[in-house]
Amino acid sequence: MSAIRTSLPVVASLLLAGCGTYVPEIQEPVVRGGAQQELVQAIVTSVHCEVANAIIDLYEDARRYPDTVGPIARKMSTWGLQMVLNLKTRENSTANPTGLWAPTNLLSFTLGVSGTASSEAIRINILNFYYSVAELRLRGRCKTGVQPDAPVTSLLIQSDLKFKDWLYDQITTAVVGDTQVPIGTGGPLKQNVLSHEVSFEVVTTGGINPAWKLTEGTINQSGTFLQATRDRTHDLTITMGPGDNAGLKGAARDADLAARIGQSISNHAQGLQVR
Repeated sequence: MSAIRTSLPVVASLLLAGCGTYVPEIQEPVVRGGAQQELVQAIVTSVHCEVANAIIDLYEDARRYPDTVGPIARKMSTWGLQMVLNLKTRENSTANPTGLWAPTNLLSFTLGVSGTASSEAIRINILNFYYSVAELRLRGRCKTGVQPDAPVTSLLIQSDLKFKDWLYDQITTAVVGDTQVPIGTGGPLKQNVLSHEVSFEVVTTGGINPAWKLTEGTINQSGTFLQATRDRTHDLTITMGPGDNAGLKGAARDADLAARIGQSISNHAQGLQVR
């Protein structure tokens, strides 16, 4: 019995000294430093490239189709794009060791013991960056993603974010006359704002469940001895509308603010749910 009483709290406390008891890293475990900065830079560069390439394609098509795409592209020359990058990392661990004492000198007596301990750490980093359409047109084409051997990973880098698809979907509706694009901060069209959001969540879970059989009892024959989880959510919101070099204006600015507030509420609500 003394072995069980001593082992359970000691093992649980040692295991919980890791996942969920310190501020988690944004990047995955790596063998060298600097990967966190590389990850953030790679995401921003990749997103910047994808958006710039879509804008360049738009104005190339405007030259090919001056009577349809051309007028829309000219109106969009005064637009801006506000991007909000939300990187959320959550780590938690739970220990639930159990034990059973069955002394050999008491044939009809057993004593079960158990304990549960858990810890969790959440890290949220938000980055805002803004480009005017004119700036993106001048950038030139570039390739999204990072070098294959770079120790950083995010689906915002590795995946097609479908921004161009959404942009052209909106253009098509404007070409056929079903919708109109905003041409200024005032007037009847000021409520028209384009917004695109993508979010990736990757969850990995691992556990360990060793068991011991002693002369007068058992340790951890049932239950989960230790379980650890790492949850990474990478979210990008792009809001497009009338603006200048200083930022979005009018309804586009309001839509961007609403998106930020919604994301903040979502982050807070998720934090309460896990508790």
